[in-house]
Amino acid sequence: MEAARAGEAGLGFAVVADEVRNLAQRCAQAAKDTASLIEESIARSHDGKAKVDQVAGAILEITAESAKVKALVEAVNSGSQEQANGTEQIGSALTQMEQGTQNTAASAEQSAAAAEELLAQSESLKDVVSRLTSMVDGAASDTVSRRTERGPVQFRKRSLEVAAFPLS
Repeated sequence: MEAARAGEAGLGFAVVADEVRNLAQRCAQAAKDTASLIEESIARSHDGKAKVDQVAGAILEITAESAKVKALVEAVNSGSQEQANGTEQIGSALTQMEQGTQNTAASAEQSAAAAEELLAQSESLKDVVSRLTSMVDGAASDTVSRRTERGPVQFRKRSLEVAAFPLS
């Protein structure tokens, strides 16, 4: 109203005042929008911080679980090495047992051959003893028959010496 009374100069003032008013309203709206954006950014920042905290917690859990897995892998590795050593010892023991078995088999073969040789020698010795017995019995019966003609027979112990009998 004042502008209408002032005339043409007032009309220019009214336009400027109207523009200042519009500018002030737009500034107020921009300030409200900016405040709203700042509040939204702060809320998002808090949400982002919470998510970062969750990620950090998850990373800590993963690190702890990773350490547990590492310890388990090391235990498995240690167990595997112990098993490998045990398997190696078993292999060595089996090799020694095999050698012992082979030695026993060789000894058994030698014993069997020696037994066969002893059997052959005993058969030969039995034959020699049989011939000696028949020779001694034959000589004794001749002596007995000769002494019977002469009188009672007196038997003496005799030792029979055998120089050498081949046993093989």
